[in-house]
Amino acid sequence: MKFFRFPIIARWILRKALYNTGRPGKTVCLSFDDGPDPETTPIILEILERYNIKALFFLNGRNAEKYPNLAELIREKGHITGNHGYSHLKGTKTKFREYIDDVRLAAENTSTTIFRPPYGKITPRQYRYLIKHFTVVLWDLMAYDFDQNFDKGKVLNLILRKCRNGSVIVLHDKPEASSTEILEEVIINLIDKGYCFVLPEGI
Repeated sequence: MKFFRFPIIARWILRKALYNTGRPGKTVCLSFDDGPDPETTPIILEILERYNIKALFFLNGRNAEKYPNLAELIREKGHITGNHGYSHLKGTKTKFREYIDDVRLAAENTSTTIFRPPYGKITPRQYRYLIKHFTVVLWDLMAYDFDQNFDKGKVLNLILRKCRNGSVIVLHDKPEASSTEILEEVIINLIDKGYCFVLPEGI
């Protein structure tokens, strides 16, 4: 089953996390997971700059360590980088200490203050610890641009149908995702619908 929105029961358990922009009116936030990547990151940055949009980039610690210049370029362009763990671990399948150590390992090259759990999977114990040290940012709309069963037309249609006031949208910064192919169309269509692009309040 595909969960385009973060499940309600999970929102209740992880209720101190951010799921939307927290701003009034027709606002939306773009976020990109799993980068940086030398093939896709420059394309995403160029499109965002063309439309003067600032976004959230939740960086994979291993990739940020491998491509520090790209991580720094994201920040130089005015975007916010967040911590997405070092090894992209699924919290519900990982022991507490191993998971926390993985987040800490990623922090130096990603962020020491903002975190998004890979897959959105995290145990209550991991969450209780991390929420004391990080702003945990989840999402309102998962676009499934990484899923080979979702072609770019389906991803675009999903975003345009499901986007709502305050949505934090998840796309992916990696070659196997369709984000670079649809990003400009997403932006143009959402602007036409009256949305403005913002960073979440408090970030």
